[in-house]
Amino acid sequence: AWMKGRATLAPEQVEEIRRRRAAGEKLGQIAGRFDITKQQVSKIALGKIFKPAHLEWPLRNLWIGVSVEDQRRADERIPLLLQTPAAVRFVSYEPALAPIDARRWMTPTVNTDGTTTPALSWLIAGGESGPNARPCDVAWIRDIVRQCQAAGMPVFVKQLGTNVTDSGACDPTWAGPDGKRRDRKGADPSEWPVDLRAREWPGGPA
Repeated sequence: AWMKGRATLAPEQVEEIRRRRAAGEKLGQIAGRFDITKQQVSKIALGKIFKPAHLEWPLRNLWIGVSVEDQRRADERIPLLLQTPAAVRFVSYEPALAPIDARRWMTPTVNTDGTTTPALSWLIAGGESGPNARPCDVAWIRDIVRQCQAAGMPVFVKQLGTNVTDSGACDPTWAGPDGKRRDRKGADPSEWPVDLRAREWPGGPA
């Protein structure tokens, strides 16, 4: 009896128990078939235990993202992301290895069949870190930040990376990769060009 009181049932077994009881099968017969107690059969049939979960879909806490490092990966992965139910769909542009144009996915799109493809909710950007880090051009990060801001979409610049270049320097306070940066990962916003200090989350600033 102690073991039976702790039996675990699969969802399909629970449904079968309810169907059998609704069809008039006796408690003892069902209990014997599934090796549980008559009391459990009764509670399952009445919905007192193994209650079905009432879930909203997509789940309100479900955030799904894809990582893209260049335009080819963005073109491959972002459309699949936008087909996936989620409360927040985000792109991690990390490590940024080439420029990307993500503007087409930053606003909802009405398809030819009348359906709507949702927009991205958020973008995170960052360069690669570590002893063998590949170069990250600050111009790529600057461009994606401007794309997000123009679309009104939150953007979070995580880091510029270890191997930083700047082919389009426009901020006189940014000295570039001169070896004087304190943060080896380029993760200290105080050492960045002012226009890159964007750290926003869906729903508000970080």
